[in-house]
Amino acid sequence: MVLSPEIQGADRIREVFARVRGGDATVADLYAEDAVVTYGAGAQVVGRDQIRGFYQHAIDAMRAEPDVEAVLESPPLYVAV
Repeated sequence: MVLSPEIQGADRIREVFARVRGGDATVADLYAEDAVVTYGAGAQVVGRDQIRGFYQHAIDAMRAEPDVEAVLESPPLYVAV
């Protein structure tokens, strides 16, 4: 499932976290094929396939329940806190 293109920016970031909270690995479909996700102390995953694996691991191993307190916007970059 790919998110509707009219949902952008901070709303898209919130959708990412909503899918992870819901255990929905289709979260990777919200990213471009060549997207980069940076996390932790500079670690990163590159490309939708690696991103899918990253989120699947988080969902399986941690039963992650992230919540978005704020989204820092500097398009085209978005940072969730």
